[in-house]
Amino acid sequence: MKLTKIALSVLVVAGVAVGAGSWYTGKQVEARYQEMIDSTNQRLQTFNGYEAKAQIKEVKLTRHLFSTDASYIFEVALPEGSYQFKGNDTLYHGPLPLNRLREGNLKPVLMSMDNHITLPAEFATKIVATEPFKGQSTLTYGGKMEGEFAIPAFTIEDNGLKSRAMKIKLADFDPKTYAFKTEIDQIDLADNNGEQMRVEGLKYESKPVATIDYPHLGLGHYDLKANKFSFSSKQSQLAFNIQDLQVKSEGEVKSERLLSNGEFIGDLTLVSQKECKEIKLGKFKSEMKFDLDARSTNELTEKMSKSDNLTNEEVMPLLLKILNKAPKLPKSEFSLENKKGKSALSLVLNLKEGNVEQVNSVQKALDLLSDSSLNVKVDLAFTEQLLTQFALSDGLNPEEATTQAKARMAEFVGMLKQARDYVVVNNTDASVTLKAENGKMTLNGREVSNEEIESVLFMLMMMGVMGSGQ
Repeated sequence: MKLTKIALSVLVVAGVAVGAGSWYTGKQVEARYQEMIDSTNQRLQTFNGYEAKAQIKEVKLTRHLFSTDASYIFEVALPEGSYQFKGNDTLYHGPLPLNRLREGNLKPVLMSMDNHITLPAEFATKIVATEPFKGQSTLTYGGKMEGEFAIPAFTIEDNGLKSRAMKIKLADFDPKTYAFKTEIDQIDLADNNGEQMRVEGLKYESKPVATIDYPHLGLGHYDLKANKFSFSSKQSQLAFNIQDLQVKSEGEVKSERLLSNGEFIGDLTLVSQKECKEIKLGKFKSEMKFDLDARSTNELTEKMSKSDNLTNEEVMPLLLKILNKAPKLPKSEFSLENKKGKSALSLVLNLKEGNVEQVNSVQKALDLLSDSSLNVKVDLAFTEQLLTQFALSDGLNPEEATTQAKARMAEFVGMLKQARDYVVVNNTDASVTLKAENGKMTLNGREVSNEEIESVLFMLMMMGVMGSGQ
């Protein structure tokens, strides 16, 4: 047999095999697509809030040899009416989807999808988009999705909000658990009032844990990173920047208690928009842990998610339920650090189980506290560096800025020394340590009366203002 005939025979057999495989895979694709729709609707029911309900309905599938056409309606019901987003997807059957073959991608997958979403007709006069929302995604045989979605530039006419076009990359998306990773190179938003927001190099990872008993607690692990976050307004002379932003959150329920912790880290700067001068505030870091009654907290978060116009009468009963069930703040630390030093605040707060509504005096409040403490430390070199930065931003030269900062520091330290009954001052820092236990409060190691507590709290407020460089 000639070589050309052999090659032709191989191509024919391969073509028949791929076609048969694609047709068989098409049945799997439709089943998995419907599973994804059902899973999404279940998730939407869990997170329905802000007086809105959403669902995907009227799903229609038309199978061809190498692809399936899918159409659906994504309906969002709001108090003022319902809006229908029309989705039209093309599901290319694996193992070698045609849309990937055209790009030279030979990696086998169960299916590859071209996604298109059209805005409701009612939005035509409200949202002006340069083109439809579209994307391309793939579903692996292992059940994970990845893809890239294009959000066109758009303008919301009502408030003048404008967004530049952006691309969203999705990876490791599990349709069953909704765990995923996503990346967005840049987000640019601006409105008619001259307010602008930009996020650069955004990365987000979500590993949610769904529970029937506590669907509104946001359990699981969440991690957000961004190279830079910036906000500016024409009404302010200063723009606010956060570089190397990191936000982490974890939550779980054990023995009907919500145990959660969060972390926020970022380099903070202010920028004078006229002179384009930076005020380097330093690296901010916060860590917080909570131990709360899970059921009461779930009730409060559910109530808050369903309305943004709650009254005190609606919120207070739910908040009191949480406070009456021994809430704890095992760790709460905040710090700001620059090249000269670091100022910090740490708080440990443990409430006994009781009736918060009956607290009508300082003593009853102390009786409700158990092993709680507040520590404030203001680094003097850190504060002087901040004051110097602010002086430079006001247009002073380095020598003038240093002189002014030292003068203000002398006033600050002098004020603290006059309050030596409440503040411990040495050559490097000023600090206050409050502890509450067994119905008593101690300040820097000595017991204080209930009458002194108000004076102590006022002094702490003044330290915070001066310690931040204001």
